[in-house]
Amino acid sequence: ASDWAQKRFKEWGLVNVHEEGWPFGKGWSLERFSANMIEPQVSPLIGYPKSWTPGTPGVVTAEVVYAPISSEADFDKYRGKLQGKIALTQPAREVKMLEGRVVLRMTDEDIKETQTTPIPARTGGARGESEFRRGAQMQSKINAFLLAEGVAAVFDRGPDNVMSAGGSDMTWRTQRPDGGTIFVQSGGPRDQNAGKVPPQVTLAVEHYNRMVRILEKKAPVKVELNIQAKFHDEARKNGINLIAEIPGSDLADEDVLTGAHFYSL
Repeated sequence: ASDWAQKRFKEWGLVNVHEEGWPFGKGWSLERFSANMIEPQVSPLIGYPKSWTPGTPGVVTAEVVYAPISSEADFDKYRGKLQGKIALTQPAREVKMLEGRVVLRMTDEDIKETQTTPIPARTGGARGESEFRRGAQMQSKINAFLLAEGVAAVFDRGPDNVMSAGGSDMTWRTQRPDGGTIFVQSGGPRDQNAGKVPPQVTLAVEHYNRMVRILEKKAPVKVELNIQAKFHDEARKNGINLIAEIPGSDLADEDVLTGAHFYSL
C-alpha cells in the first residue's frame, strides 16, 4: 500500500517522497478468552481483554471484590486486601433506555452546521490534553499498585459517558446503544514495560453492574477466568511515516506542515 501511495504522490507532482520508520513497540495477540461467574450462580460473562495486557496462568478461579480506586488516596484503603482477587475498579453505571438519536444520520440542521464559518472550535485544547495526560498518569499509578498487590485480574465496564460525538467537531451527539456492546481499549504499554500491568477485561456494562449489585448485598462472587495472550517482539521498525514535499514558489523558503492518517488498502 505504501508503494502505491508513493507512486500516486509522484504522479501528483510531490517530491522527496520516502518512508521514515519508527519503533512501534511490541505486538500483542489474544489466543483464548473465557469468563464465567460461578458463584452465587453460573453465568457466562460477555467481555474482552484489553489489548497489551497479560494473560492469566491458565484457568484461574478467584473471588471478586469491589475496589473503586480513582486516586492515590484510595491505595491505603485496599492495600493488603486484593491478593489473588479480581477487582471491580469502577462503580456501576446506569443503563439508560434508548431514546433520541441513535443512528448517525445527519439532518438538515446538521448539514447546515457543517457549512458554518468558522468551523466550530475543537473543545479541550491544551487544557484538555493536560487533563488527558494527568488521567493517563494516574491510571499508570493505579495499575502499578494493583500489580504490586497481586490481583488476579481487573474488570471494568468501559467509559462513563453514554453519549458519543457526532464527529467532525460538530455539536450534536448520539446515544451509545451499549447494553451488550463492549467499548474496550488498550490497557498497557507497548515499550519495554509491555506486560507489566495486571490482566484487564472490559465487560458488558450490565454484566459488570450485576456483580456490583450482588456484592452490595454482601453475597460472595467468584469468577472462573482464562486469558491467553502473547506479546511479539518487533523484528523491524513497524511504524512508518510516509513523507513527501510540495514544491513552493514565491514562498519556497517557508515550511508548512500537514499530516493525516495513512491506512493500508
